[in-house]
Order: sequence, then structure tokens, then C-alpha cells
Amino acid sequence: MDEKTALVAAYSICWEGCISVSFTKKEHKGKIYPYFVPNIQISGTNEDLLRSFLSLVNMGKVYKVNRKGIKQKPVYIWRLSGAKNMQIFCEEVIPYLPTKRRQAELMIEFCKRRVGGQTVHNKDGYHSRYTFREVEIWEEMKQLNKRGVTRLGEVNEG
Repeated sequence: MDEKTALVAAYSICWEGCISVSFTKKEHKGKIYPYFVPNIQISGTNEDLLRSFLSLVNMGKVYKVNRKGIKQKPVYIWRLSGAKNMQIFCEEVIPYLPTKRRQAELMIEFCKRRVGGQTVHNKDGYHSRYTFREVEIWEEMKQLNKRGVTRLGEVNEG
């Protein structure tokens, strides 16, 4: 990614994007498996703008999400998948991020752990456990992305 592309990508993430790790559970063969899902996305109602962004960064996909309610416009989401892609993207844009820099640092660390083989899989292919550090990353990311007013009137970027 060249410097101008990285700059545009960084500001796009800061204005309309999200860098996060969420926690979810999935059932498989009668067992429930908890796992973390890293996520980098930009959303908006202008499909052309997000498709232009996709062409610019040459990574990810654009999805259409129909919202509930007749009068609401559909939302389009550019989403990046794969830990290696997320790591590369964050490493490229981090020098240009005016905000969300800590989220990008945490995402890089989380993805390196996932790609680097520091994970344990069970026979069904699911992560059977996460390291203590990966849980810490998830908890810190959750706090960084929390919306609203915090102590003494500080506003979280979310």
C-alpha cells in the first residue's frame, strides 16, 4: 500500500470504521465453543464510496445489509477478513492513524498470535483455549471501543 493509500485508509477507519475483537459462541456437534472474532470494517450508506475504498486498498469485501424499517437506507460494509490480512492492513495504516492507534496495535498483536501458531485447536478445528494475553487484548479492546461519556466528562472515540 503506498503512502497516500495508507493515509486515506487510516482516516477512513478513524471516521467511519471500527477495529475490534468480539467474543461469541458457536455450537458444533452438540458442543458450544467460545471464540474471539477480530474485525476491521467501515460502514456507510454510500455503496460507491465503499467500493472505491475497496478498489483503493485492494483488500476486503463490501457487503449490503438491509436494515429493519421501510424508511431506512441499506447499509454497506467494507470488511476485512483473515488474521494475516488484518495484521498487514494495520501495520500499513498505523503511522497515519490520528485516533484508534491503540486498537490497531492490539489488533496487530492479536493477529500475530493467531497467525504465529500460538493457538491450540481441538479435533473439530475450533480453538480449544486462548492465552491469558489474548483475553487481555479482548478486554482492553472492549474498553477502548466503548461508546459514551466516561469519568470526568471524557468522551470515548468508539
